[in-house]
Amino acid sequence: MEPAEHAIDTEMDLERREQERRKRQGNGSTKLVNGGNDLSITTQLPSVEDEEPSEDSPLLPRKYDNRKESWSGGDDFAHLPWHKRPNLIWVLAPFLLMALAFGGSMSPKINLILQLVCKEYYDERAATEPGFTMVPVDFTGGSNNDQCRIPEVSSKVTLFTLWIGLISGLISAVTSPRLGALSDRYGRKKILIITSFGTIANEIFTIIAALHPDTFRVEWLLLGSALDGLTGSFIVAMAIVNAYATDTVPASQRNVAFGYIHGCLFSGVALGPILAGYIVKWTGKIVIIFYILLAVHIFFICFIALVVPESLSAKRQHAARAKHAIAKRDMDENLDWVNQLRSFNLFAPLKVLWPTGSGSSNRLRSNLVVLAAVDTIMFGVAMGSMTVVIIYTNYQFGWKTFESARFISIVNICRVFCLLVVMPLLTRLVRGKPGGPKQSKASGSDNFDLSIIRVAVLFDTLGYLGYTLARSGNMMILSGTVAAIGGIGSPVLQSALTKHVPADQTGQLLGASGLLHALARVVAPTIFSAIYAATVGKFTQTVFVCLTSTFGVAFLLTWFVRPHVYLQDDKTAVPASAVDEEGGNPFDGDASQPRKRQQSVGGPLVGAVTAAFASSLAYLGITSTHSSKTTSQAAARQRIPEVDTVIPAIENTPLSFPCLDKVEAKTEKLHSKRSLEGPEPSYTAGEHETFHSSEPILLDWGGVLPSFDIAYETWGTLNNDKSNAILLHTGLSASSHAHSTPSNPKAGWWERFIGPGAPIDTNRYFVICTNVLGGCYGSTGPSSISPLTGKHYGTSFPILTMADMVRAQYSLLDNLGINKLYASVGSSMGGMQSLAISLMAPERVGRIVSISGCARSHPYSIAMRHTQRQVLIHDPAWSSTRGNYYTSLPPHTGMKLAREIATITYRSGPEWEARFGRRRVDDSKPPALCPDFLIETYLDHAGEKWCLEFDANSLLYVSKAMDLFDLGAEMQAATRKRREGNAWKLRSAAAPATTTIADACTLDLPDKPYEETSPDVSTSEASPATPPSKTSTPSDLIAGLAPLKNHPILVLGVSTDLLFPAFQQREIANALKEAGNKDVTHVELGEERSLFGHDTFLLDLEGVGGAVRGFLG
Repeated sequence: MEPAEHAIDTEMDLERREQERRKRQGNGSTKLVNGGNDLSITTQLPSVEDEEPSEDSPLLPRKYDNRKESWSGGDDFAHLPWHKRPNLIWVLAPFLLMALAFGGSMSPKINLILQLVCKEYYDERAATEPGFTMVPVDFTGGSNNDQCRIPEVSSKVTLFTLWIGLISGLISAVTSPRLGALSDRYGRKKILIITSFGTIANEIFTIIAALHPDTFRVEWLLLGSALDGLTGSFIVAMAIVNAYATDTVPASQRNVAFGYIHGCLFSGVALGPILAGYIVKWTGKIVIIFYILLAVHIFFICFIALVVPESLSAKRQHAARAKHAIAKRDMDENLDWVNQLRSFNLFAPLKVLWPTGSGSSNRLRSNLVVLAAVDTIMFGVAMGSMTVVIIYTNYQFGWKTFESARFISIVNICRVFCLLVVMPLLTRLVRGKPGGPKQSKASGSDNFDLSIIRVAVLFDTLGYLGYTLARSGNMMILSGTVAAIGGIGSPVLQSALTKHVPADQTGQLLGASGLLHALARVVAPTIFSAIYAATVGKFTQTVFVCLTSTFGVAFLLTWFVRPHVYLQDDKTAVPASAVDEEGGNPFDGDASQPRKRQQSVGGPLVGAVTAAFASSLAYLGITSTHSSKTTSQAAARQRIPEVDTVIPAIENTPLSFPCLDKVEAKTEKLHSKRSLEGPEPSYTAGEHETFHSSEPILLDWGGVLPSFDIAYETWGTLNNDKSNAILLHTGLSASSHAHSTPSNPKAGWWERFIGPGAPIDTNRYFVICTNVLGGCYGSTGPSSISPLTGKHYGTSFPILTMADMVRAQYSLLDNLGINKLYASVGSSMGGMQSLAISLMAPERVGRIVSISGCARSHPYSIAMRHTQRQVLIHDPAWSSTRGNYYTSLPPHTGMKLAREIATITYRSGPEWEARFGRRRVDDSKPPALCPDFLIETYLDHAGEKWCLEFDANSLLYVSKAMDLFDLGAEMQAATRKRREGNAWKLRSAAAPATTTIADACTLDLPDKPYEETSPDVSTSEASPATPPSKTSTPSDLIAGLAPLKNHPILVLGVSTDLLFPAFQQREIANALKEAGNKDVTHVELGEERSLFGHDTFLLDLEGVGGAVRGFLG
């Protein structure tokens, strides 16, 4: 038997049973002959007891006076127990869980993509630019990855997410209408299950990417998106859930029902990021999120398959399949698959939006097209622009996963509140209490629906206008909450669409809507991502100007929709009052009492709201125009009329200061957190070894630490006689993580210089690197907890010196059983330490390497570090607490400025000339007092990325120790005498450091300011006008370095170094030679060798690394 004939027989049998039942109830029936196909399908006319619910029917079925369920098709399930009867509640719970998974995955997935793209970008640069180095991308969540916050990476991420949306959207655009139509014929459950399989495949690809970021190519994520699109993606799942609601809810309450569905969606989008954020925080692994998402999708499949009842009865499914079979039979039977492929039309499912024939009208077609267009903009475009919003906030405000999740959560909590509270209250207010007079059939969308839609689109327009104008994170969030109110529009739009067609076409209609949403997911991200990628770093808000205009067009379109227009199905009677001959407004002429109430309440209410927000829109537009400072406006203000008239006075517009806005926003953000856990390391996630000394240590200036910790890491193997150890000393702000380790595979700050076959060969040497005493990366410093007070040391931490730091290192070496180092190697401040540790115990050091260091701090270097300390301690967050800020706001502004000053000394003028020149960020814009030149933005970025990654007090104390550094014989003798006088303090078992601070810090400012005096040539070793390179070596320094006359020593300098000028390394080499050392190797890299200034020791593997390799032998 043919399927169509079987369906006809089944239908006829069901029809006979239905006729017998109606005879018992005294109801009549009518027979509809469909064309000439001899298909008998009977449709019950509305009766007093079994009529179609009206606008005032309740959402959930109620029983009173033995009435039937008040939704179409309810009779087919009346004989079943409650748990087998379809109800909207059955799908809300699993859909909410699905939405939680959808919301929780958004921010982690985008940030994972950003990290993968950023890594590949920098890998490509490292491969094509010799000497290029970078801070490695951190995939563990322990770093902010600020190196990825550049326009190039942001643009690449936007384009990649565009490709994801393009592939997934195009494929789902083909499959979604077909899946929607299949759900009409085979039920909603089967299609819901199918949609989850592609999502599961996509999550598997994401899990692999999160587990293996170093080897996973980001392009493989496109395959997962293709599989997701093949099964319709989340868009089809939501469309099928809407179809389920249409099957089980009266037409009058569909706006509330769809509101519940959207409420679940946005509840998931709101709560999902919060839950995901806490899960990542608790576990420390982002991949856990994707494992949970995978489990959620599997549970969803099981719950839908085993628990949720089907909403389409077998009768309705057979009837739909029979109609489809007849439609296929009417097609050309000779149409083979080749011709079918040629005749394939992606947009064919959209024909449901342009009905023709009996019962249709121009106004109906106009309504369907306009409502579908507005719905596509409201939902499709808004969802399609979410990725751009997240990438924009990361670039503009520095938001990471936590801040993005908070923004998404706040916005969607507001949206959920509007959907679950505001809209039902408005429905109750305007339409009154359910249970009033009934209408025999839904008659299209009413004025209340259209009013809600217009107000919602207006709020969306205002919200996206707010995104355009927002210059701080808080204003961005406020604009998001305004746009969130527009979220009530999408469910009402879809409800209004379904009211225009018969029940047996709702799946097809929602499938067409899914096609439009899928296309919007392709077109909207393509257009808006391309706009963002083209304008980021120039006028970054351009994309929001375009989005605002798009919603503005949608707002205008809503005024072309007419109420109470619908497809007049000839199977049912049409109330005369519903639509007049011209399809006019039923409010004209006679109307029932409920309609009068709608007019009196809804009309003025919506009119007032619309007028109020239209005024707000005009005001914001005027404000935006006034505050905009584009080049064209600047040029316009400079035009002088040539007519002979009095020129009115023109007031210059005040400049804007986005750099200050950014600092203030960051301060406000830090104030709101109030949960500071100390500075995060910039080079390591904290995986290191720790040496703890319970013995007190006396510091050179009289301070005492009752105990201390030294963080360290090692590479290579210590030989049996422990003679192959090399102690590596760090710069001011570096951690002990000089090279990657098995426990911490992140690249270290000297990654290329250490390792098998590297200049410091770990096949031969056992390398030790420590974090200095006074630092903040695991060693005891001002941010540590004092064992005496249980509080942070803060500025009660005693003043320390380079000698104090190396004294603590000797305690570590003693603990490791190393009596003599093969070599002491250090760069920058480490070069100072390398000399200091050798002088403290010459017999315990074999070879000495000092790179870009000095034997005594020069006045220029002291001045630069003094300036950094001054801007830091004058930060109100530091000065108001006198450095005890650990339970309040950190001095991030002072740290940012201090780092900018330091960065000036780390590089060279010739490098910056070649790298930046005099180029500005955007020559088309007028100059600004905020960062405007490329070099200014470089410094601003350097300060911003570092200001919370190092403890401010550690910077103060360690930089002061550098200033105090002097290896002259006189200073060494004074230090020994001072230590002898303070030796009694070690005999106090728990002498607190605070008892020594008063002794150490008694310096007062002079009564009179400094005045320049003429130098005494007779007593001066060298005239100030004499170039440093021509001065004789100070005899005091020669005497101080004399104990090292028998040590092989490598002294390396860089001619472009501003912080440690090359004459200081020449001074070390000359002093050693004059002290009798005949084994001094002095290397000076000229400008032709390196333009990187002081940072050359980090970048020049050939020049610096080659010299170290040759010296160590």
